[in-house]
Amino acid sequence: MITEGYCIVPNVLTDGFVAELTEETARINATEEHHPDTKYQGTHVGVKFEENAAMKRLSEWQPSRDALTQIGFGDFAPGQGLLVLTKPAPDPPSIGIRIGDGGTIH
Repeated sequence: MITEGYCIVPNVLTDGFVAELTEETARINATEEHHPDTKYQGTHVGVKFEENAAMKRLSEWQPSRDALTQIGFGDFAPGQGLLVLTKPAPDPPSIGIRIGDGGTIH
């Protein structure tokens, strides 16, 4: 986490929640205007928790909170929203969800 800026923790998100987040990021991706110059890095979309229930649930997901505590980041506090990195097909794939200043969930 300290060196790379993210970590992957298996078995934290359920298959159903991953499916919900995948559907939600696809919806965000489909409704966001993409500039041609962002083909490789994608578009950063700010999502406010008050406007998006799925992303708010992600920020409050207890198994994620427990995992953060176990790796020494139990004091992590999400802000008012998160960034969703989106890329339209057929651009090179890269979708991630970044929470706060240091937590990325792939």
